[in-house]
Amino acid sequence: MEQLVAMVLAGCGIAAALGKQPDGRTEAKLLAALQETAQHVVEDHIYTDMDHDGTKELFGAYLDEKDRWQAGYCSSDGQACAPVPMDMGILRHDCCTLEAMDLGEETHIVFNCWNMIGNEKRYAILALRDQEIVCLVPFQYGYVWMTDAGDILLDVEDYDSMLDPGDDGIMLGHTWKDTYLFYEDGVYKEYGATVITEAEFLAYQNAQTLKDKIEEELREEDTVSMEFLYFKRSNGIMHIQCNVENEFGGISYGYYTVRYEGNVLEKEPGVYNSGRMYPFFSDFEKVYE
Repeated sequence: MEQLVAMVLAGCGIAAALGKQPDGRTEAKLLAALQETAQHVVEDHIYTDMDHDGTKELFGAYLDEKDRWQAGYCSSDGQACAPVPMDMGILRHDCCTLEAMDLGEETHIVFNCWNMIGNEKRYAILALRDQEIVCLVPFQYGYVWMTDAGDILLDVEDYDSMLDPGDDGIMLGHTWKDTYLFYEDGVYKEYGATVITEAEFLAYQNAQTLKDKIEEELREEDTVSMEFLYFKRSNGIMHIQCNVENEFGGISYGYYTVRYEGNVLEKEPGVYNSGRMYPFFSDFEKVYE
């Protein structure tokens, strides 16, 4: 999430740092060849070994004459350099950033596009197979990236940080939430979150300490109730949701993300995220255990 926020603050014309290996002539020649083929300036590119055969390819993103983002690819020897078909329909986006995800046997490229205002964002995931670019995940809602720890995050947005106690009960507040993806048997899947009971949560070592710290941090003078919910993912991630109601009927929604190993939770609750957590956020197959 911190990376996404930093990119938005920096504006649109930045290059994704993940997977980039700037290395002078070869990279520069492939970039020039792609721009000549596309007849447009490549705004962002990644130079990396996509199929892990020991040579690097170049993948780039550029705006076409209709101000829609397009992708292009150049093989490591420069012999194949062409646009990559990307069906984005009629959607236009302010920004596009490429992300590289090293999965061990190959590196996938995420084509992320979004608007500076609002919650519109789309991504596609591509790989190199037999010297051809294949689209593993066609464009769909969200923003995908890989953390330094190797977690693949799907970021979605909502407007659900608080409930206005007025007659209409309107949800307010722009929020960003992450779910966790993984790649298995040639497809992407999501680590679904199982809602566990209070008793099941408290059975974990450090659970009561975590709950006490969260309650102390979030309780205000006008707090009348605090509702806790617990979401457990099989990849060692647990979300602790705490919804705080004040004396005026307003409710603030937010959660903490902690890691667990076996029956032991981290001792500190970490960073607070506004919004409501859910068991899943994607159309991928969900894996719970």
